[in-house]
Amino acid sequence: MKKLVKWILGTAAVLVILLLLAAGWYLYEFYPRQAESFILGTPEANRHALIATQGSEFKNTVLGHLVQSLASADIYLQVIDVSSLPEFNYNDWSSIVILNTCIANKPSKYVTQFLEEADSLSKIMIVTTSGGGDFDFQDPRIDGITSASRMDKSREIADTLYQRLMGF
Repeated sequence: MKKLVKWILGTAAVLVILLLLAAGWYLYEFYPRQAESFILGTPEANRHALIATQGSEFKNTVLGHLVQSLASADIYLQVIDVSSLPEFNYNDWSSIVILNTCIANKPSKYVTQFLEEADSLSKIMIVTTSGGGDFDFQDPRIDGITSASRMDKSREIADTLYQRLMGF
């Protein structure tokens, strides 16, 4: 009987360790990282766009395509990490793009706070990535794109954002 109890406890301990290792790997692999901040263009430009993003291979690729497309446009572009969103005033920008990761079916708390405090959502575009790419803000006022982080869609999403940015 003691051997059975020891075997059960040993097996349970191994399973717990494996579960913790799997959870750690998942967080390391998929949890968003801090994004690099930078500015493109001059404040005298006709359009001012704020892009708040999180660091991930997919979001960095979308951002790279978008910045490449905007390089010759008359636009002042400031890129920040999503966690800095509450420090920025909605009214200072012609358009705002948010590249956000949805975790446990919830957007970043910084995104939620920014959206709640914004005077209007009309100049905000949100790209939300989630595991299956099926997250929905359930708010018709939000101009959003949801996607799994599929690299083959990065150019298409960047082109859509470019068209919307230049259409504001």
